[in-house]
Amino acid sequence: DMKIHRLRFGLLMSVVLLAGVGCATLKSYSALRKVKFHLRSVTVDDLNLTGGRLTVTFLAENPSTHRARMEKMEFLLFLNDHRVATGELTDRIQIPARGHRLLRIPVSFRWSDVGAGLRQAFTADTLWYRVEGNAFLDTPMGPLKLRILERTRSLSH
Repeated sequence: DMKIHRLRFGLLMSVVLLAGVGCATLKSYSALRKVKFHLRSVTVDDLNLTGGRLTVTFLAENPSTHRARMEKMEFLLFLNDHRVATGELTDRIQIPARGHRLLRIPVSFRWSDVGAGLRQAFTADTLWYRVEGNAFLDTPMGPLKLRILERTRSLSH
């Protein structure tokens, strides 16, 4: 009878502990959904006969009270609605709680991919970049996929 009572008490305590841990994990997961990635700049690093290299800079903002660990980021870069490059960051990046971090990602492009975007820039009022992609954060509940959709004006003429 005493063994059964101890067993029930042990089971009850396990359920209470697991519920508490599960609730904390769920709260952390929910808080990390607020991490945002803002396109800050696209700079030309190198040009050659076939294309060149750019650096795409994002500002990662983490308003939550939990440190964020980004496992991977992948994105498409558009120039005036024409896809010009694909970028990927596979380094593990820490984004501090209630903090931010700049992410500088090198990407290569080919002139054949940039042509349509540049032609449109000569007839349009502005030249702008758009980025579409995903960032993947490491969480206790598995990877958290965050959508990135940013647009920024580059030049006016």
